[in-house]
Order: sequence, then C-alpha cells, then structure tokens
Amino acid sequence: MRLFWRNAFLLLLSAGTVACHNAASAAQADSRDYVLESINGHTLPAVWYASTGDTSWTHSGKLSLYPDGKAIRVAYQTHTYHGTPAGGATSTWRYPYRIRGDTIEFGFRACKAPCFMGDIGRFSDSVVTLTGRSSPPIAWPVYKYRLSHAR
Repeated sequence: MRLFWRNAFLLLLSAGTVACHNAASAAQADSRDYVLESINGHTLPAVWYASTGDTSWTHSGKLSLYPDGKAIRVAYQTHTYHGTPAGGATSTWRYPYRIRGDTIEFGFRACKAPCFMGDIGRFSDSVVTLTGRSSPPIAWPVYKYRLSHAR
C-alpha cells in the first residue's frame, strides 16, 4: 500500500512540476478532445495499477489538446484495498505538450534521480496513445484515446 501511495505522490508532484514549463512547440492548429478508450488494451473500466491487495481502476477519461501547447487530462478512478472499496475521485492534470512527427510528449523533463519525466506516445488525427517515462525506466500503463471532437 505504501508503494502505491508513494508512486501516486511522485506522479502528482511531477505533474505539478512539469506544468510550470513551456512547451517548445505544439503542432495543432485547432483544439481537440479525446476520450479514453482503453488501458493496456482493456476497455474501460480497466485496471491501471495492481499489487498485493491494492487495485486501481479507471472508469472514464478525457484528453484535451489546445493550440497553445497546453493539455488537460481528466480521469475518474476508484481504488480497492484487499477487496474493500477505498474510494474514488476525479483527477485532473494540466501540462504542456509538443508534437514531433507522430510522437507526442507531455512534460519533457530530464532528470537523473528516480523521477517521473512526463508522458510520451503516438499521435494521429484520430488516436493518441500515451505511456509514462521515468528514470530509471519502469513499465507504465498504455492509455489509448480516440478523437471525439475537433474545434
């Protein structure tokens, strides 16, 4: 349980730190909204974290990309501890993004100590896939978003 909360704290801390940096370039001319479709190939609700006794589920999610290089990611998640519901909440992350070819990056923070460096993934007109980047590298869930609206 402590490992889960430590990882959750590091993720939130890094998202806040990353949000303070400016995006180098955003390749969008319009705003786009994407709906979370799956995590690690599993349709929602899907488990994004599991360990002995702890399980975290994502029930819904949305990703909004804006032409100024800012992004907002929202997810509704619940947690269980040894089979007992431990609560749920809507989380919102705000951070800069940039697109280079078919690669999309959120945060783009370099570090040497154990830390979260941001999300990275693939970008197309209709689909965005994202996963975490950290130092040292660990396995992060893969989130797949599908375009729901372009403005």
